[in-house]
Amino acid sequence: MATLFLVVFYFTKESKRVGVWKKMSYYNYDSVQKNFFESFAKTIRQKKDIFVVRNRCNNQQIFDMINSFSYEYPEFFYVDFSKIEILSAFIEKKICINYKMNFNQIDVFKKSIDDNVNKIIEGLKIEDSDSNEVKYRKIHNYLIKSITYNRNALNCPRSYPEAYSICGVFLNKTAVCEGISKSYKYLCDKLSIPCSIIVGKALFVETGHNENHAWNVVHLNEKFYHIDVTWDMCNSGSCKYNRYDYYLVPDSWIEKDHCFTKSKECNSYHMTYFYRNKSFISSKEELKKYIQKTITKGNMVFFLKYNANYSQNLENEVYQMIKSEISAMKNVAFSMNMWTNKEQCVFFAKIHI
Repeated sequence: MATLFLVVFYFTKESKRVGVWKKMSYYNYDSVQKNFFESFAKTIRQKKDIFVVRNRCNNQQIFDMINSFSYEYPEFFYVDFSKIEILSAFIEKKICINYKMNFNQIDVFKKSIDDNVNKIIEGLKIEDSDSNEVKYRKIHNYLIKSITYNRNALNCPRSYPEAYSICGVFLNKTAVCEGISKSYKYLCDKLSIPCSIIVGKALFVETGHNENHAWNVVHLNEKFYHIDVTWDMCNSGSCKYNRYDYYLVPDSWIEKDHCFTKSKECNSYHMTYFYRNKSFISSKEELKKYIQKTITKGNMVFFLKYNANYSQNLENEVYQMIKSEISAMKNVAFSMNMWTNKEQCVFFAKIHI
């Protein structure tokens, strides 16, 4: 027999239920939506299969809330949100929840994920003194180093459904952007630091087209910032170095190759890797000073963002200036590899002496 959970909401007035919304979100959820999320989550945790709602909203509004819910609660990997059904009646709607596996299987998967996540968090070595930025960076770096992008799942999603959930990351260590962004949020939730997921489109270099994509937005020092772990992961793999092209970046930067609907402004670049490491370059003079300072420190890795639109001439200029300054200051034989993120006008160079 189906089990029921009844919740009453009215969209024309504030809900009388005073719930505590534990997850600061990029999205402007009202109190009714927040209460819906909390009650729906409670229903799923209790493994009930019907959720009864009495309200004045239409089916599309409910489907929209359920879609948002699926990204706010990545821990419910075992619910098939694509097969949610709504049965309408005069004063109530029954939401039929479809589970991907039986309840015993759910418990086994949850235990495996919990065990692995606990090991991951222990490996992050979070200190009491760590700021939220340090926590965001440690999670970012862990995923970059430990997870691979599942291209097979991208081409054949029905054969790799786990790649689109936290199962892909925490059980198989391979996923696509949806699974990666959900896992980043899941780890942030575990550390009680704010994180949301954005679903939009991004320019894929391989195809030259905007494709569906998911990434994260976090809240730090009263401001919102974008983090795209998937694209930093792919860029890092080619040069074997942790990249931060899309770490704590503002709208104006990520909009160069991502499309999305804004909910709140992300308008600060002061927490980006390039600003904090003084490698956000606006002129030839700044470029030369940055290269010289890096060489003086004994560092043979150059990672910079040029505050300009990309051009082949600019790439050649960066390449030649690094070579000339190495020759002048080191006076040794060397080789150099350089990788370019054209859309972001980011240059990464490694010197081999």
